[in-house]
Amino acid sequence: MHTVAQLKPAMFALQVDGAAVPVETLLDWQSHDRLGVVMTTPLGALGASLAIQLAIACHAAHAGGRRLAASWYAEIYLFHVGGRWGDFSLFDFWPSRRDIFLPGDARAVLPALNSHGITHLLIPDGPVDTVVHDFKEPEAAQDRLKLCFAYSPSGETADADIALSSDDPVTLENMHDTLWPEVLLDQPVDAERSADPVRLADHLRWRAAVRARLDEVAPVDRAEARGRALALLDDGQISETYRRVTTAWALQRLGPA
Repeated sequence: MHTVAQLKPAMFALQVDGAAVPVETLLDWQSHDRLGVVMTTPLGALGASLAIQLAIACHAAHAGGRRLAASWYAEIYLFHVGGRWGDFSLFDFWPSRRDIFLPGDARAVLPALNSHGITHLLIPDGPVDTVVHDFKEPEAAQDRLKLCFAYSPSGETADADIALSSDDPVTLENMHDTLWPEVLLDQPVDAERSADPVRLADHLRWRAAVRARLDEVAPVDRAEARGRALALLDDGQISETYRRVTTAWALQRLGPA
């Protein structure tokens, strides 16, 4: 549950169309909202790291601490399209059912989004494609999706109207550990977990799952992702940009890159 305990909306700053606005207004997060992140390239969703973390923070804050006290994870889901693009469990896409692996076919992605009740969608930017989705799948998405945002794996989206930033080191921890997972895996288990058999068993299961997925991302792709992440940093602050898009546009961007 580390992200729920770590993250607070106050850690983020938001600009919309160049003007500073309260960060809580971006997502309008409600009690049963669910974030879906479509990823089509190795570690590509790191370009949306701040939006993911803001959704987690809003999820925890919405119930006035009840979710934090109960150790409830945020309702976030990662949709790998056309491949297995890397482990994001350090952002608490966990347990493993929150990783959904799909073929590179937009017609397979939309039913998965609908089945998981996604209300907020982050989708890689790029040219749209003409897709004829299965009967009534678009209507289900149009009825339920509240907000859709285009993001870039680089963290800098073309024609962006949303800018998220943070100078809190906490917002960098999960990105760092996702990019350098072997460092975390080689650390000894802390005393608090070791003293609790249930927590220890779950932690060891998580470590084994992460280690088993290290080869999903080729070394050259991981190095490229590390370079992209470092390029987003400026004197301890990380900034990412996004573009608000319509649901109709998003439904034509569900295929592979």
